[in-house]
Amino acid sequence: MNNLTLKHNVKTEQQKPNSDIEKYDFRFSKINSLIIKVTNRCNLDCAYCYENVSRKGKDMTIDVFKSIIDKTLNSTEDKKVNVIFHGGEPTLLKNEWYLEAVSYAVTKAVELGKEMKFGIQTNLTTLNQNKIDLFKYLNISPGVSIDDPTLSSTSFRQKENLVVKKIELLIKSELKFGVLSTINSSNFNIFREIMLWLKDYKIKNFKANVVYPVGHGFNQKSLTAEEIYYAQKTMLDYMIETNGRCITEDNVAKYLDNYFNANRKQSLCQDKVCGAGSRVVGITTEGDILPCGRFQWNDQEYFLGNLNHNNNEDYNLKVKAFSDKADSNWTNCNDCNASKICGYGCQAFILRSKAQINIECMPTKLIYDYIKLKENELKVVFDNMNLIHYSYKDGYSDEKYSDYSDYSDYNDKEETTLR
Repeated sequence: MNNLTLKHNVKTEQQKPNSDIEKYDFRFSKINSLIIKVTNRCNLDCAYCYENVSRKGKDMTIDVFKSIIDKTLNSTEDKKVNVIFHGGEPTLLKNEWYLEAVSYAVTKAVELGKEMKFGIQTNLTTLNQNKIDLFKYLNISPGVSIDDPTLSSTSFRQKENLVVKKIELLIKSELKFGVLSTINSSNFNIFREIMLWLKDYKIKNFKANVVYPVGHGFNQKSLTAEEIYYAQKTMLDYMIETNGRCITEDNVAKYLDNYFNANRKQSLCQDKVCGAGSRVVGITTEGDILPCGRFQWNDQEYFLGNLNHNNNEDYNLKVKAFSDKADSNWTNCNDCNASKICGYGCQAFILRSKAQINIECMPTKLIYDYIKLKENELKVVFDNMNLIHYSYKDGYSDEKYSDYSDYSDYNDKEETTLR
């Protein structure tokens, strides 16, 4: 694309934190994941979207992005920082914006002896070879949103047939990508067909998140416990059928990891108190800080402040208030056997829904009982899977993605020079 050389994940001697108080921001001291909402525009209008976006809206300026990077890299104690370009639809921004943004972030990281990893969550509809070249050049890993690649149901997403064609283009271009689906009322009963489709495309793992009625889909009916359980049991059954050697789904794989692994690993999202506001934040086009990326861009009720207004005491109080809301959903967790595997639902989605109920509680109990029933078969599945990093030597999907990735397990990579 040009002769610019960028280095990602370059390991250098860790420098001491900058003592200049103007460059240090306590709010970013533990941050290792940034969900940056670079635009509140989208070219689709999906029925269940947890954002409320439109075709017209605002994009993030490069100055706001640079401020985010400065705040984070000058303040975080973590040596590794992960950026997910989010939206809206982030591919609507010009390639030149990403060239300047990533170049700046990588240069700053190298100066401070830190490492960076970049992803982008996209509906893929605007993909062309030029964008693929951009992703390769900047080492940006795309997460692809699709709910029914088999085209057998009435999907809540738009242009699924076009997305399938774009996935084929990604595969042809040999660009690694992650696949994100949702469990919703239009597809909960077709996950065996979805997994067979993924197998045909040599996609070895994906993630299917439970849809809550929030954002654009606020008035939709919640999934029932039986529907969620049916979808996740279908995935487990296929994994049993293939001995865990074919397709895995990240959420049920996490259940197995928690069940069979004596030492449960810390997770960014799937803990009773998640990392929202402490290890991860979402940031809007205007520089407003959200607890995570699962709030919509203009959700002022949950703003934790702005990049330009540093009030540490107020920030901590707001993070705690967020964590403490709707706490009736977790009052009986200590007495529940299923807490061994539980992901505790998504606090952001629970709070934003009308009922403010964790709709994943009962399905998790049903899945726990099913894992106990099928323990021997699922132990074989567990033993045949790399549940720590989900890393595969072949196939076109070797990263784990959600609507943003759970980066509690950061994969170290060798030095990469991009030309």
